Amino acid sequence: MLPLIDFEILDEILSKRFENIDFKLQDLPSYEHFKDMQKSSLRIKQAILEKQNIFLVGDYDVDGVISTTLMILFFETIKYDKFKWIIPNRFTHGYGLSMALVDKLHGADLIITVDNGIGAFEVAKWCNDNSIDLIITDHHTPAKNLPDAYAIINPKQNDCNFPFAEICGAQVAWYLIASLKNILGVSVDLKSLLGLVSLAIVADIMPLVGINRAMVIAGLRELLKDQSKAIELLREHRLNFTSEDIAFWIAPLLNSAGRIADATKAVEFLRSQTLQEAREKFENLVSYNTLRKTIEQETTKEALKSIANPDDSILVCVGKDWHEGVLGIVAARVAEQLKKPVIVLTTLNDKLLKGSGRSYGDCDLHKSLVEVSSCLKTFGGHRAAIGLSLEREKLVFFTKKLKYSFVKCDDYKPIQKIVGLLPFESINSSLIEVIKRYEPYGEGNLTPTFKIKNIQIVHARELGGGEHIRYLLKQGDIQYEAIHFRAKEKFKVNQEVDLTCQIKENNFRGVTKLQLLIENIYITNS
Repeated sequence: MLPLIDFEILDEILSKRFENIDFKLQDLPSYEHFKDMQKSSLRIKQAILEKQNIFLVGDYDVDGVISTTLMILFFETIKYDKFKWIIPNRFTHGYGLSMALVDKLHGADLIITVDNGIGAFEVAKWCNDNSIDLIITDHHTPAKNLPDAYAIINPKQNDCNFPFAEICGAQVAWYLIASLKNILGVSVDLKSLLGLVSLAIVADIMPLVGINRAMVIAGLRELLKDQSKAIELLREHRLNFTSEDIAFWIAPLLNSAGRIADATKAVEFLRSQTLQEAREKFENLVSYNTLRKTIEQETTKEALKSIANPDDSILVCVGKDWHEGVLGIVAARVAEQLKKPVIVLTTLNDKLLKGSGRSYGDCDLHKSLVEVSSCLKTFGGHRAAIGLSLEREKLVFFTKKLKYSFVKCDDYKPIQKIVGLLPFESINSSLIEVIKRYEPYGEGNLTPTFKIKNIQIVHARELGGGEHIRYLLKQGDIQYEAIHFRAKEKFKVNQEVDLTCQIKENNFRGVTKLQLLIENIYITNS
C-alpha cells in the first residue's frame, strides 16, 4: 500500500537511497587506487619525453566522445604535437579497438584506448607483434581473461582497488589526466573538466550516487560557466543544465553523430574554436538527430511487432536491415514500454546478426550474456547496456538459452517509481525543497513519481499538433497546471481522473510556477 506523502515523509523515503548523501568532491578517492595507473602514467611520460607517437582510440557514443575530448584537451594543454586521435566509425570499423582499425594505427609507438579495449585481444597481440605498447582504459565488464596489453586501467578488474566500480569511461580518463598532471608536474584545471565528465556520467546511465553524484553536481556547476564555444552555444538553448537536460536533450544530440554518420563530428563540435563554427556543427548534429528520431520511431514499431511472446521475462527482437545506429535506443524504448530487458538484433548479412541490449530494473544484463557467451561471436558492455553479434544459425538456441539464463538472474527487481500518494494540499515549497535536495536524478536515483487520485479536469488544450496535452486540474479548492507529453488519449473537461506524475518548477519569463508532469492518466475507478 502506498504511503500518504508530505515533505517530511518524502525526505525520509529519498534519504534511504544513499549510504552517504553528503559525499563531496573532496571525498573522491585518489587515482592511486587504480591498478596500472602509475605504470600507465610513467609510460606516457616516457613517450612524451622521447617525442614518441601517441595514438588515442575512442568510442562512438557520448562517453567515448567525451573521453576522447578530455584526452585531446589534455595533450593540447601540454602542447604535445605528436598525438593523434581516432574514433572508429560504427559502420566501417565496428566497435572499439578492432583489427578493422589497424591500418590507421601504423606509426604508433604507444596506443591508449578510452571507453573501450577490454575485449581487444586480437589488436593487443598485433601491438605486441609490432612492438607497440598498448594502454587500455575502460569501464566495461572484463571477461575472465584480459588482453595482453602493457597496462589496463579498469575499475572492474578483480585486482583493482578503486572503491567504485560503476563509473564511466570519461571518469577513468579524467583520473588518468589527474595522474599525468601529478607525474608530469603540469598545470591542468581538473575541476573545469568535470563539466564534460558530467555529460558522460548521465549519458552512459551511471548510478547517480556516491562518486558519480558528487562529480555530476560539481560538473553541472562547471557547465554554467564553461568558456568553450560548444558549451556556450548549448547554454543559449538551455538556461540551466540539469541531469534531465543531459539525458533527454544533449546526450541524444551528441550521440546522433555516431549513430547516423561519424562520431568525430561530435568531438569536432565540442572543440569548436568560434561560436560560428559551433553553430554550424550544432546544426549538423540537429539534422542527424532529427533523422535518428524518424528511423528510431519506425524501427521501434517494427521491433514491438516482432515480439513473438511478450510474456517472456527477457525479450529478443529481430528484424531485417534495421539501421544499426539506432538499435540501442530502440532496445531502451521497448524495455521502457514493456518493462523488461530487451535485446534488438538486425541482419548484417545472410550469416550474421548484430545488435544491442538494454536492461530494466536491477537486472545485470551483462551477467546474463556471460551465461550464453558460447553462442556469441562478440559481446561486451555493462549491467545496463550491452552490444553483441552472433551467427544467424545460432539465434534459436541463443534465445532459448538466454531466457533460461535470465530466469536464474536472482538480482532482478522491477523499477519502483511511485513513492506514494500525494494530495494537492501537500504540494508546496517544502516538498519542492526536498525534491531538490536529492538531485541530480537519473539511474540509481529516479525522479520521485507520485500518484494523485480523484482529480477533476477543469481545462484541456492540445499542443504540438495534438501530440501533447496541457491540463488545468482541480482537487478540492486547489488547482495546478499539468502537461502530458506524447499523450495517447485525451480526457475531457469535468472528467474525474487519477494520475501518476512528477512535480516540477516551470520557469517562464521570470515567473516560477509549480507544474505536474504527467506520466500516466486514467479515469478514476468508481
